[in-house]
Amino acid sequence: MKALSFNNWNMITEAVIEWKSQVGLSEFYNDAIELIELKSDRSNIDYLLISELRTIGDNNGIDVVTYEEFLDELPDELMHTAPPKRAGLFAMVNPNTNMPIVVVAISKMHKREIDYIYHMLKHEAIHIEQFSRRPDNVKHAELDPTNQSEYFSNKDEVMAFSHSIADMIRTSGMYSSVEDAMHHLIDIRLYNTIKKSVNAKILKRYHKYIYMYLQNEL
Repeated sequence: MKALSFNNWNMITEAVIEWKSQVGLSEFYNDAIELIELKSDRSNIDYLLISELRTIGDNNGIDVVTYEEFLDELPDELMHTAPPKRAGLFAMVNPNTNMPIVVVAISKMHKREIDYIYHMLKHEAIHIEQFSRRPDNVKHAELDPTNQSEYFSNKDEVMAFSHSIADMIRTSGMYSSVEDAMHHLIDIRLYNTIKKSVNAKILKRYHKYIYMYLQNEL
């Protein structure tokens, strides 16, 4: 991938927001994986039901709701922004409590689904920290994900999706260095979607944040 020069990026002083400050995320993930392993050892069942994940969420400050419960709470004017039920799993920030919500529209969650939920919760944790740093009278924008240009260009989403891309790279285990990973961004489907949706200036900011998150986590 051309036009990516990182030689001087060690001089960057701007800090990216870390997801680890959100209490309960790691505990939620570890408890879910531990229960799957316990069920597998005892009963040869390697998945969780929503009721089990909801209990784990209650213990760690994370709401787990069904798709129908999510729709019941969604204001009419935002109904058109709702992901389809076929999405299976998605996460968001509760605007009333400023806490993460996991929406479940599938019957069983294996380790792969728990890993994906954990990945999404990191993204939402970054948003929660972003919102917490603003004055109380400043509201975060209600974005329409179907408008990809506006959605992926929003400054909050730029940072959160930059972490999502870095997290995908890290968990793939395919790259030995930050520079190697950066030159293979086109291997990431989300990156390609974003690249087609934003202008060159916004894409440059994505590159910077992805690089910084990889420096922190790879």
